[in-house]
Amino acid sequence: MSELQNPALYLLASLLSSCPEPARWLEELPLLRNDNTGNGRHSEALADPLAEWLSDLNEERLWALHSEYIDIFDRQHVANPIYETEYGRNRSISKATELADLAGFYRAFGLDPDGIPEMPDHFAVELEFYAYLLMKQQLLQDLHDADGVAIVAQARQHFLRDHLGGFAKAMAASEGTQAHPFYGPLFQWTGQLVTAACRTLDVDPAPIAYFSREQEAEGFDCATLGSCPVVQAAQKSAEQAEGA
Repeated sequence: MSELQNPALYLLASLLSSCPEPARWLEELPLLRNDNTGNGRHSEALADPLAEWLSDLNEERLWALHSEYIDIFDRQHVANPIYETEYGRNRSISKATELADLAGFYRAFGLDPDGIPEMPDHFAVELEFYAYLLMKQQLLQDLHDADGVAIVAQARQHFLRDHLGGFAKAMAASEGTQAHPFYGPLFQWTGQLVTAACRTLDVDPAPIAYFSREQEAEGFDCATLGSCPVVQAAQKSAEQAEGA
């Protein structure tokens, strides 16, 4: 697995995309930037403006960023959505289906979407889930579980194709955040990170754009229980593991 597909980078991107909590950020950022090994190498993968911004963090600055997050993504959420279902084609009709689709992915891999403090389509939540898939695939590789590795790799492909791939592009192209000294570089860097993942898995996600009302391209839908091949495979794998 390439350096840019290290789960620590996606966990870092997830943390930075969440609503800033100064105490949590000051505790977790040093660990994530060092990949929990203390070697600091993942700091080099950050975009220069983002790395520079993060190099001078303190509680006061993080509280200021917290206020800016509320202004940009809460008070101005109509112009700057940070939830996937606020983008894309025919979103007013497809929102419930897409949320159910995301919940299906999470549950298929043993995660309870009802237990998270954010909606399942928040950018930070999707990034954290992709990090989880990378960690799970690495564990299965270490266990020499070829079937399990194939299932997770397929799930990564479908998750990038149907959700995170196009979403990351949309976030990077958001006019409301491009000029921001923190969120502009963050979403550009995250977009590059996810694009590299798509390239590695030969995925070409359909672009999503705000205000678009076109119909979604047809594809398999995980919203209906039992209809998604990735979910079925993951559930079968989980049942086999429990019976072992």
